[in-house]
Amino acid sequence: MEQPLDLVIIGQGLAGSVLALSAQKRGMRTHVIDNNYSRSASMVAAGMWNPVSFRRIIPVWRADETMETLETWYPEMEAELEASFYHPKPVIRVFPNEAYAVLWQQRTEEGMPWVAYPESLPAGVKAPFGAGVVRRAGFVHIPRFIAATRKRLEQQNHFTQAEFKEEEVETEGELLRVNGRLTKRLVIATGTSALQLEAFRELPLRTNKGEVLDVESDVLPRDVTMNNGKWLLPYHDKVYKLGASYEWQRSDEEPTDEVKAALLEKAAAMLDVPLKVTAHRAGLRPTVKDRRALVGPLKMRGWYSFNGLGTRGVLIAPYLAEKLLDGFEREDRGEAHGIDGEISTDRYLSS
Repeated sequence: MEQPLDLVIIGQGLAGSVLALSAQKRGMRTHVIDNNYSRSASMVAAGMWNPVSFRRIIPVWRADETMETLETWYPEMEAELEASFYHPKPVIRVFPNEAYAVLWQQRTEEGMPWVAYPESLPAGVKAPFGAGVVRRAGFVHIPRFIAATRKRLEQQNHFTQAEFKEEEVETEGELLRVNGRLTKRLVIATGTSALQLEAFRELPLRTNKGEVLDVESDVLPRDVTMNNGKWLLPYHDKVYKLGASYEWQRSDEEPTDEVKAALLEKAAAMLDVPLKVTAHRAGLRPTVKDRRALVGPLKMRGWYSFNGLGTRGVLIAPYLAEKLLDGFEREDRGEAHGIDGEISTDRYLSS
C-alpha cells in the first residue's frame, strides 16, 4: 500500500527551503516541487536580518523569539548541509539628523538591548550627526543556502523540478495527489506566484518590487554593513549589495535607471568613496497589507500557505516554520491547528 508523504511543498525559495529542512528535522516525509525560476525574490534579495526597525528605532515583530531561533537554526543547517551561507555582521546606522540621534540616545538609555554605539566609524563614511550600531545582525547568502538545500533534497530524491498546476491536484479520500505523489498536506510557498492561484483568492497577498545593485570597492570595510535608509552590505570578495527600493503593487521585474540613480545618490550621501556598479537586479517580494505572514490552512482540505514573509524573510522564516509544523502536529492529534492569529490565514479567510 502506498505510504503518503507528510507534506509536499510547492516552491523552493527561502520559505520553501526553510520549511522543508525544518520538517525533515522532525522526521516528516517531505517532497519539494519547484519550477527553478531564476528571478524569484529569493535569488535577488541580499538576505539581511536585523532585529531593529530603523524608522522608529524599535524592535521588529517578535524580535526576541525570531532572533533566538535564527541564531540556532542557520548554523545548525550549515553543519547539516556542509555549506557556508550564514554571516553575522553588525550594522552601522548613520543618523540622518539631530532628532534621530537624540532618539537613538533615548533608546539606549531606556535599555533597548539591540542598540549601541560603535567604537569608531570606518574610513570613508560620512556621518555628520553621528551613528549607532546593531551588533546582532547579518545576512544569509540565500542563493548558496537554496543551492545547498536543493543538493540535499536531490540526493534524497525529495525534489522535482516542474511547474505546479493547481487544477491537477486530485483528492483521494482525506489525502491529496500532487504531481503523482500521495500526501497528507500541500503547502504553497511560491511567493508572489501564488497570486495566480484560486487557492489564494481571498488572501491579501501583494507585490513589493525591490531593486538591488551589486557594486565594487577596494577600500570599504568588509566586517560591517552600512545603513542610512539604504544599506551597503559586504557580500563576497569585493562585491557589496546596495539597496533596496520598495515599490508597492508593481508587477514588472525589470530594473530601472531611475532607481539605480536614486540608490547611488543615497550611497554618495553616506560614503566618500567611489562605487563601481557591476549588476542591477529586481524582484517581487510577497507581502501582506498588515505586514504579517500568511501561515496556515487554505480553504481546500489539506492545502496550506507558507507565504507573505515580506522584507524580513530570513529573520522570521525559521520561527514561522516551527509554528506551522507545530500546527500540523496538533492537527494530527485531532486538535485545532492553533497558529498565532497574527500570522494565521484564518484572519482573512471567511468561514
